[in-house]
Amino acid sequence: MPCSAPGRSAPRASRWPRTRACAAVLSLGGTGAGGQRWLLTEIIASGAGASAQADGTSGISTDVGNARNTPVEVIESEAPLRVSTYAIREGSGGVGRFVGGHGVRRVYQLLEGQGSVSYRGERHVSRARGSQGGGDGSPSAARIERADGRIDVLPARARVEWSAGDRLVIETAGGGAWGAPDHTLVAPKDQPT
Repeated sequence: MPCSAPGRSAPRASRWPRTRACAAVLSLGGTGAGGQRWLLTEIIASGAGASAQADGTSGISTDVGNARNTPVEVIESEAPLRVSTYAIREGSGGVGRFVGGHGVRRVYQLLEGQGSVSYRGERHVSRARGSQGGGDGSPSAARIERADGRIDVLPARARVEWSAGDRLVIETAGGGAWGAPDHTLVAPKDQPT
């Protein structure tokens, strides 16, 4: 199921999918300095939308049911890559009574040779919608920070080349929140006189 359908309203019974973010699909490959070829394909989780009973789950695949995260140790032992960051993208879930789940931030650095990046992300433009007054989740973003200081922002569908020293930054979307934030102030307790 696509994560967004611009200009279309979902039927009332199926509004939950609008509140979820979508995982990113990443394929990295190349040739190391010694001529050995390598390939890594990975699904990077995002944030689930909140419900009327609970916050959304952070860093979970909401659209790919048979995927698990790839441990950093496996990536680094199988490819000339360093994963310098693998973290929950705090603040990316929508704000509301129940907060949307937060996306994930992963940063890969190519250590040697040349390679290619094939990236398919969702929610770069459309955000996971909040429900019942809850805020929308943050959109996804992807970029390559070149070793020479240039930054190439990647669209939702991209295939680019990269070289040793370049860093690939993937930030997946946060899920939508449920319900308006509760801004009720608590009255201070009476102070003894």
